[in-house]
Amino acid sequence: MNYDEIIKSAEIIEVAGKLQHIKNRVYYFNEVTSTNELMLQAKEIESGSVFWAKKQTAGKGRQDRYWVSKEGGLWFTVGFDDTFLPKRELGKEGKDKKKLCFLDSCLRRNDKNDESNDWHQVVGINLVSALAVVRALEKLGIEGLGIKWPNDVWLAGKKICGILTQTSMHSFPSGSLGTRDCKCRSLGTSNICNNKRIALGIGLNVNQPAESFPEELLDKAASLKMITGKEFELQTVLESILVELDLVISNIFSENNIADFCSELNSKSILIDRKVKIKQGSEVFEGIVKGIADDGALLIEKIVAPRSQVEPGNDKHIEMTKLYAGEIIALQS
Repeated sequence: MNYDEIIKSAEIIEVAGKLQHIKNRVYYFNEVTSTNELMLQAKEIESGSVFWAKKQTAGKGRQDRYWVSKEGGLWFTVGFDDTFLPKRELGKEGKDKKKLCFLDSCLRRNDKNDESNDWHQVVGINLVSALAVVRALEKLGIEGLGIKWPNDVWLAGKKICGILTQTSMHSFPSGSLGTRDCKCRSLGTSNICNNKRIALGIGLNVNQPAESFPEELLDKAASLKMITGKEFELQTVLESILVELDLVISNIFSENNIADFCSELNSKSILIDRKVKIKQGSEVFEGIVKGIADDGALLIEKIVAPRSQVEPGNDKHIEMTKLYAGEIIALQS
């Protein structure tokens, strides 16, 4: 069965809630490989469409890791066409000045930690989406939720939700430039990809029992039911998240920044003032997290040399840095 046939086989579910940019009509599937993959391959799908699957057979997380997506969890993707996404103006004033579409401007460079490009906007999308999940779950009576930069939601010391933003070219913010499943033109033009769509995938562990998780993940991940002892109606959870997601996405796509959410993001961060080990490309370094900047970057007090190697009273063993891409591979209490 090809992608178009799969989409035609979907059950259409009308979800409640006043939504501006996200559609109330949801495509529901019993089983797919990945809702993100299906969204990126879909041809005649409106911007703001939602794909929801009962289970996925090839769900993915960051770094192309396999995401266990069995029945009982909430696995869905919202797709946005590039015409809806923010534009960046490039070039000199006058006739040479042009607006570059969001995806093109993100892809112009391979330096994902350079704040002069738009990688930080994608980090921002992940962050505000995590915030939307937190807001929605809090309204359902769940307390103690936190955000682990850049795209995870935690509860009771365990990961319950992951967010993956992808295009038909690659995943953000940790993917490498490439031409996956689409016809592409040279970087730096205003027409990089014929299918300019961004897929915002959210995987939330809701009602799965402990035995549905691989043994090696039980100390790191859990479902809402495992932690709270309560079972949740999946459509109610989906509707609550879509309402909150529509609100934050409307802001970030229209204003092109996340400054309005910075205070709330910092209050929900589980990383503030904690020592972390970060892998960025081939580099691994340690630092203390000082907060989330108003452009989505993680503010790190980077440890560049042991204190014992510098003179007493000299603080040059540390430096402040803004992190736009990277993976936190160790977190100390």
